[in-house]
Amino acid sequence: MTAYPPTCVTCGAVLIGWEMSKKLQSFVCFCPACRKQEEAPSREVVLKKAA
Repeated sequence: MTAYPPTCVTCGAVLIGWEMSKKLQSFVCFCPACRKQEEAPSREVVLKKAA
């Protein structure tokens, strides 16, 4: 039997990061590709405020 790594349901990338989930109070895997997309808009707002 071959074990496969967990993958993202949104984009299919391998889940390689770990973080603490506030809802589950446990460590969970996250997708680095989707995480970058989630963080990009918030970084733009911070950069505009700083300028």
